[in-house]
Amino acid sequence: MDLTGLTTEEVNERISKGEVNSVEQVVSRTYKDIIFKNVFTAFNIILFALGAILICFQEYINALAATFVICLSVTVATIQEVRAKRRLDKIALLMRPKVVVIRDSKECEIDQTEVVKDDIIKLSSGDQALVDGTLLESEYLEMDESLLTGESHTVRKKEADRIFSGSYCVTGIGYYRVDAFGESTFASEMLSSAKQFKKKKTPLQMETTAVTELLVFVSIIFMILMIIINLIKHFDSSVLVTTIVNNAVIVLDIVPVALLLLIVIAYMVSAVRMADTGVLLQNSNSIEALSHVNVVCMDKTGTITTNRLNYREEIQYVEDADEIAKLFANATGSKNRTVEALIKKFGEADVKPLDEIRFTSERKYSAVKLTYNGKPITIYSGAYSALRDNLDRQDVKDVIDSYAKMGYRTLLLTVGPDFEM
Repeated sequence: MDLTGLTTEEVNERISKGEVNSVEQVVSRTYKDIIFKNVFTAFNIILFALGAILICFQEYINALAATFVICLSVTVATIQEVRAKRRLDKIALLMRPKVVVIRDSKECEIDQTEVVKDDIIKLSSGDQALVDGTLLESEYLEMDESLLTGESHTVRKKEADRIFSGSYCVTGIGYYRVDAFGESTFASEMLSSAKQFKKKKTPLQMETTAVTELLVFVSIIFMILMIIINLIKHFDSSVLVTTIVNNAVIVLDIVPVALLLLIVIAYMVSAVRMADTGVLLQNSNSIEALSHVNVVCMDKTGTITTNRLNYREEIQYVEDADEIAKLFANATGSKNRTVEALIKKFGEADVKPLDEIRFTSERKYSAVKLTYNGKPITIYSGAYSALRDNLDRQDVKDVIDSYAKMGYRTLLLTVGPDFEM
C-alpha cells in the first residue's frame, strides 16, 4: 500500500476545525488544587474563623497567636508541593513523547499535541500508541495491550484491526490512521475515573489528626461552658464579649497547633535531603509512607551494560550451520544487537521470509520461515528454556551452562516444525 499521508494544506484545515490532539496529559496537580487542599481543611477553617472574629474585636495579638502557626504550616506545605509540581512539569516537558507520522509522503517526527485527525502514524518496536486508529499496513506487528485488557500475551495485529491508545508495539512495524484522540480515546474513557488525585494520610498523620480532632472537640465544650458561665456572671454586653473572646484564645491553647507545624517541617527537611540525591516527591508525606514499605518490586535487572555485543564462537551440530545462521540473521526483521552480531560474523544475504515470529522478552525466542534448497524450513532462535523441546541432543544444556558460568550470553539456533500464529 502506498501511504502518502496528509498534505500540509489538509493538516492546516483540520487544525482550523479543531480536529487536533490538543489535550494535554495531566502529570501533576494544579496550583488551585494544591492551595485548596492545604488551606481549606476543617481544622484550619475553625482557627481562621476565630482569627477573623478576634480581628473584628481588634484583638490583633490574640488573632496572631491563634492563626500564625497554622498559616506557617500551610505556607510550608504549599511551597513544598508547588516546587514538586514545577519539577514534574519540567520533566514531563523534556520527556514528552514524540510521534512519527507520514505527511507529504515523508516521515516526520512531531509532538503528540500536533497529531490531527486522519494522520498516518508509524509504530515500531518500543513505541506507544498515543491515539486510537485503524491499522492500514502491518509487518509482523504485535501489540501489548495488557494495560487496557489485563492480558499479558501480545496480540498480532492485521490490516483493519483497531489500535488502542495505551498499548505498546512489542515487535514489528505498523501504520495506522488516526480517528480518535484526546478524551474520546478508548484509554481515556476507560481510565477517566482512575485519574482522579486522592491524597492519602500516613499513619502518623491519621494519629495526630485523631488526637487534634479530640482536643478540638474538648475545647469547643469548654468554650460553650465558658460562654454560659460568663452569661451568668456579666450583664454588661461589651465586657461580656471581651471576656468571652479572651477566654476563647486561652481555651484554644488546648489544641496542639504547633504539632502539625513540626510534622510539616520534618517532611520538608526530609524532602530537601531526598531531592539532593535526585529523588522527587510530589507529596510531602511520601517520606513517611515510604518508611512503611517492606518490599520493592522492580521490572529491571539493574545490570549496567554498554549495549554492544561481540561474537565469540559457535558450536555446530550440523554441516550447514553457518548457512542456516546466515539465512536467519538476514531474514528476520528483529534487527537487534544479537542479530547484528550474527550478520557481522556470517555475512549478509538477500533473503525474504515467508512468515515470521519476532522476538519478545516474554516469548524468549523468534522464528523465521523461509525457502532453503527449494524447500520451506523454519529456523528458531532464542533461549534454551524456550527451545529445548525442539532438540534431540541432551548435551546442549551442559554446553550452555558452561558458557553461562563464564559470563557469556548464549544463543540457540535450530530448525524446527512450522508455527501457527
